[in-house]
Amino acid sequence: MDNSDKETVSKSFNLRERFKNEFCKENLSLNFEKNSQFMEKDPEEILEYFHSSIWPCLNGSLFYVIYRIFIAIYYTIWFVESIVRNYEFRSQNFYITTKKNINLLLLHPWPVYMTSWSLTILFVHLWLSAFITLYFYSIDQKTILSRFFHFFFGPFSCSSKVQNIQFQNSQSNKQTNSATISDFSEAFIRKDTNTNDEAESVCKTTCSIRKTYCDNKHNCHLPSSTVASNSEAWKLWIQAHVPKVLLVLIKISWLFYNIIVISAIVVTTGYFTYAFIMDMETEPTWTAEIGNLHRHGFNSLVAIVDIILLAYPVKILHFVYTCAYGWCYAIVTFIYWIQDTKKNIVYEQIDYGKPFQIALIFTMLTILTFVMQIIHFLAYQLKLYLKEKYVEMKKKCFSNDSSV
Repeated sequence: MDNSDKETVSKSFNLRERFKNEFCKENLSLNFEKNSQFMEKDPEEILEYFHSSIWPCLNGSLFYVIYRIFIAIYYTIWFVESIVRNYEFRSQNFYITTKKNINLLLLHPWPVYMTSWSLTILFVHLWLSAFITLYFYSIDQKTILSRFFHFFFGPFSCSSKVQNIQFQNSQSNKQTNSATISDFSEAFIRKDTNTNDEAESVCKTTCSIRKTYCDNKHNCHLPSSTVASNSEAWKLWIQAHVPKVLLVLIKISWLFYNIIVISAIVVTTGYFTYAFIMDMETEPTWTAEIGNLHRHGFNSLVAIVDIILLAYPVKILHFVYTCAYGWCYAIVTFIYWIQDTKKNIVYEQIDYGKPFQIALIFTMLTILTFVMQIIHFLAYQLKLYLKEKYVEMKKKCFSNDSSV
């Protein structure tokens, strides 16, 4: 077996192990700061999953920040347009006709449409993603925006959130190293090691740290490179460097990202299948037609671009959140339906007067959600593989240039 075959077997085995580990209970949670798989890595690297692109060429790029802000603003326009359009058409008792029958889609309130829910999730996700990206991009900059974040979230230095660990290095053998440890010393330094030895090793590590979210002088005495595989210290690093509000926003964005990737594709597929079967006529104006394409087509394009660009981790068990989202929509439409069982049928397929049909549809959608989440997980693993190959290629090119 040559090296290429061994590498192929190793990759497939690694993927098999990752797939098996996906069904651990902790992978159901959004609390990444408590996930043992994440704690094996540098917490700074984990944070980059949520504010940077998976592709190194876009990391720390102003272009990427501008894109996130632009797509959020752009989609806000069509989000508002969908609300205004529904209100206007309902006030005029306007409806779209088909060659087969009358379609009453535009006579229902905006909040009861699946498309409206999908648009709302996408709208919130895009703005949260833009805000998180902008925050982490600007905290190292001496700008007005940086001072704005400083005012609302507090200083970037972790020294204001945890007690400092102070180390003193000797320049000669006559002087000894000493360390003053704060309340979290039991988590940061193991009891079976000598305090001075640990302090010295940490001092050496701080010299090689690449970046921290402290002040501009890098006055951080809890460097991210020293807390990997130490669960308590890992949690403390997150607490010290990430504002609680921002931590919540990251989790919400992660949640909505998982939902929108699947729901947007379901909405697009369902709408155009329905439009083809019912042979619906075009919208009354070109503006309404463009808005229709943005609501039912461009949303999936944005979701697919995010799948390609974003580094958000994908967990198979997170499909339960998308299922919960779908069941919440079912409850809302059921409550709307029971108010008038003849007129309040939002979609012909979702008629709660036909319980067997409803049970079959939602069972199939649940299974489809699980399958799509697995496909999403495999796509994420492919991105990680391509990123690894890209980094290896860059290293080889750099080493060849250095040798020349």
